[in-house]
Amino acid sequence: MRPSNARRSIFAFVFASLTACTSPSVGVAPSAPSFFAAEWIKQQIAEFDAGTAPDTNRVAGKVVFDGAPLYLIDSPCCDFYNYLYTADGKAFCAPSGGFAGGGDRKCPAGIGPLRRRSDN
Repeated sequence: MRPSNARRSIFAFVFASLTACTSPSVGVAPSAPSFFAAEWIKQQIAEFDAGTAPDTNRVAGKVVFDGAPLYLIDSPCCDFYNYLYTADGKAFCAPSGGFAGGGDRKCPAGIGPLRRRSDN
């Protein structure tokens, strides 16, 4: 029995959706729980702070919490958390992203949900 055109279309849509959410940096070992390696995050932060960030820089903003800078880096795809990172590349919390858009709800009071906010 041959699958109908509707089944083929659904399969193609699901396959394309999953393929679109694949991280482009598969060869880089991520540090939990983020998609990105700490060294890569530190490089992105250094470019952002120096004002030399190219268009490919993923730092979306910076906030200062409890005297320490935190950097918002968007996830590579839809429905994943957007984490705030410390200057040494460690995930702090996720103020935004996820299925509902409200982050992981683990950020301290005064942080989140936020997008592209800068408090220099």
